[in-house]
Amino acid sequence: MRTAWRVAGLVALLLAPAARPVNGQCRQCSNDAHCRTIFNPCVIDFCRSIPIIGGCCDQRPVTCDRGPCFTSVCDPRTVGCIYTPVCRDDGNVCNGKEECVADPGGARCVQIDTPNCNDGDACTVDSCNAQYGCQHVALDCNDGDACTFDSCRRSSGCMHEPVFGCCRSNADCPDEACRFGRLCTGAFCTGGTPRDCDDGDTATIDTCDPAIGCVHTSTTPTTTIPTGGSCRADTDCDPDADPCLVSACVAGTGCVSHPRDGLDAVLCVCSRRLPASCTDPLPRRIARPSTHACTVAARAATAKAKKQARLVGRMARLLARARKAALRSTDALPTGCADALGALFADGSSRAEAFRSRGQ
Repeated sequence: MRTAWRVAGLVALLLAPAARPVNGQCRQCSNDAHCRTIFNPCVIDFCRSIPIIGGCCDQRPVTCDRGPCFTSVCDPRTVGCIYTPVCRDDGNVCNGKEECVADPGGARCVQIDTPNCNDGDACTVDSCNAQYGCQHVALDCNDGDACTFDSCRRSSGCMHEPVFGCCRSNADCPDEACRFGRLCTGAFCTGGTPRDCDDGDTATIDTCDPAIGCVHTSTTPTTTIPTGGSCRADTDCDPDADPCLVSACVAGTGCVSHPRDGLDAVLCVCSRRLPASCTDPLPRRIARPSTHACTVAARAATAKAKKQARLVGRMARLLARARKAALRSTDALPTGCADALGALFADGSSRAEAFRSRGQ
């Protein structure tokens, strides 16, 4: 019987998997702890059970496998299994992220989270920087033309609106009815020589209308018959457009206009309207002296003779100052307004000066 057991044990030993010998011999063990040798992260030491003998220390390789999205290798010099992604990020943020999709046939790389750099703003130039991602640089709408106002609209992009009154050369500055020889300076028409409207007739007030040119208004009575025939009374006559002229009915003649006299010939200046080429309000440097002149005129209306003459003289100086300011403000006023204001203030100043010199 004992012989039979020995034979069975020998057969089992021969049929059992070969145990890895240590120094050419089987190192017997009873558990895995007895088989630990020098640390090798790429192998696993274990105790293989063998009938009769009991057990021999053995080793098996570490299995490094994370699926088809990784390649693996075991390096005993480091930490063992080293996994390398099949889909690697190329470091370009404009390409998004690489993602691995495991298919039955292996691994497939796809890009996700690709940035969309279109911000929907037509006023920016959209681009993508490999390192920083989306960038939005403001669009340069400067067309280099001083006669356009450059701006940008988010919905449509650059806009170039023409600047009113802008010029590119002297040819863009034609002569006006009251001024000629203008020059293009700093993209705007400036300067020019005022037209001389003096007709040499002391019985006319010489002015210049930007719409028609020189105007010579007679200071002598002129017959103006209203629509419907002759007149019977002053009330039948239409008021004169110039508050410094008075319409009256002359029997057998009709309506005539004659200039006001005395202080009324001075005060009427403040009742005149602005020239048609001007817009209200006027610049402060013009409005201030002209308004002050009319305030002084109102005080003169109730002052005694000596003070009245002094106030009217001051009015003449203020209107002369307003005239200079108007002629120097060509760029700040609508076309033709400066000349028209200059003529208006010059007439008022001469009226006031004439009244003061007469001592009335």
